[in-house]
Amino acid sequence: MGNCCDGKRSEDDNTTFLEAQLNDDTVALLVGNDLNPVSTPEQIALHAPKDPTVTPLTSIPRETVLNLKSPCYPMEKFVFDQDEPDYKKYPILGPYKMEKNHVYLGQFKEGKRHGRGRQLWEDGSFYEGYWKDDMTNGYGRLVHLNGDVYEGEWVNDHADGQGKYYHPSGAIYEGAFKMDKQEGEGVETWPDGVKYVGEYKEGNKHGKGTFYWGTRDVYKGQFVDNLIEGYGEYYWSDGRVYKGEWANNRMNGKGEFFWPTGQFFKGNFFDDKKEGQGVFRWIDGKEFRGNWQNNRPVGNGTLVSKEGKAADISYREIQNLDLSID
Repeated sequence: MGNCCDGKRSEDDNTTFLEAQLNDDTVALLVGNDLNPVSTPEQIALHAPKDPTVTPLTSIPRETVLNLKSPCYPMEKFVFDQDEPDYKKYPILGPYKMEKNHVYLGQFKEGKRHGRGRQLWEDGSFYEGYWKDDMTNGYGRLVHLNGDVYEGEWVNDHADGQGKYYHPSGAIYEGAFKMDKQEGEGVETWPDGVKYVGEYKEGNKHGKGTFYWGTRDVYKGQFVDNLIEGYGEYYWSDGRVYKGEWANNRMNGKGEFFWPTGQFFKGNFFDDKKEGQGVFRWIDGKEFRGNWQNNRPVGNGTLVSKEGKAADISYREIQNLDLSID
């Protein structure tokens, strides 16, 4: 992931990758080898911004470059490789000081940012990528003021479509976005080995998914607003398995619990504990059927032999049964 940094760079640090891009070779990088926009006086006059709040600059201000935030992963040069055919018609102009002191250098169409472009905000965040009708549209990369990075598809100034988001913590999300939030299928990973693969809604894990813990535990099932909720299966690294209903990250409702030693419980759970009616079966096929409270049997019950013969037993007799596995 590289080093994340929220502060300003030193004025002596003039060999960084980004600063090199934003100095003498900025225009060359925007043009690339496959785009040769016209720049006749007539085309410039037609497409240059007419807004009186937009001020032409002779160069990108040094203080603006030095204020740029360092991205939280080692960035390679952004590649402009998704041009539309008409982009060749529009000149690369600037840099311009836009409203709220943004600095933009790139293509314009009839006074609006359109085509390839880079924009630098006063807070140190910056965008490089494609524009349409004065908004980020198409493929692009935004470095946020805290070092977060989003690279992917944009629609009208919003992350929208397929993309990848890097957090300074080392977490990475790759998948679908809608209006700046995770929406649809995606994969999220963390530096400690934790991983989620599944559905998202409005930025939260929501729908079907699989969560892998660093402990090697695995959950497969339903999520609601980032919580394990609905039907799901949890596999512990020590071999235990629960299949059933969940609420608020806990076993709640009807379910089945399997132990690696062969014991089995089927019944009701509440707050991760056996609660209500249930059946406990030993590895030899014998079963106890009864009521449970706070993970322990209460009241009388029925003992069923491995041959299927049932007999009522009292609460006192139940205390002598080996029901110690939780």
